[in-house]
Amino acid sequence: LQNVNLRIQRGKIVGIFGKTGEGKTTLIDLIIGLLKKHSGTIKLDNRIVGEKINFLTNTIGYVPQSPYLIDDTIENNILFGRKVKNKKKLINDAIKFSQLSNFIKTLPNGLKTIVGNNGARLSGGQKQRIVIARALLLKPSLLVFDEATSSLDSQTENELMKEILRLNKISTILIISHKFEIIKKCDVKYLVKESKV
Repeated sequence: LQNVNLRIQRGKIVGIFGKTGEGKTTLIDLIIGLLKKHSGTIKLDNRIVGEKINFLTNTIGYVPQSPYLIDDTIENNILFGRKVKNKKKLINDAIKFSQLSNFIKTLPNGLKTIVGNNGARLSGGQKQRIVIARALLLKPSLLVFDEATSSLDSQTENELMKEILRLNKISTILIISHKFEIIKKCDVKYLVKESKV
C-alpha cells in the first residue's frame, strides 16, 4: 500500500471494497495493529496507536474471513478465554444478534455443545456466526468484518447485514468485502486498487 490517507469518523459504517489480493485485509490489519507499519502514523482520537493491541478489552471486535474455533463448547468459543461480568446476558445478546438462537435451541446440549476441532461438527455458516458472537460479546467501540459473511447463504447474509448496519449507534464499523452490494449500504466507501486507496 502506498500514500494511504484516510479518516474514519466515530459512529460511521465504512466499507472497504476491492478485488481479491488488492490489499483490503492488509489495510485493516494495519489499522487495528495486527501488522507492523513500515512508515506513517495511525492515530485514534489524536493519539498514536501502538503496535500491541489488547483484544481482551472491549476496544476492537474482529471477525476474520476464516473463522477459528477451539475444540470446546459453543459458550467457551464465544467467551474465548475472557472473564466477564453478566456473562449470561452478554452471551444471550451476542447469540441473538449473530442469529445463533434458533440453531442453539435445536441442540440437546445447547451452549454446552462441543464443536469439534476447529468447528468440525458445524457448517461454515454456523462457525462464522459463533465468531461474530465472539466479536460482539463485549460491545466493542470498533467492529471489523473482514469478508465476514462469505460463508453465509444469501438470506442469512442479508439478515445479518441489516443488523450490522444498525450497530453504528454503539460501534464504528469497518466492513471489508469484494461484493459491492454490501459496500454500497455503507456511509463511507473506499476502493483499494493497485496499492492505492
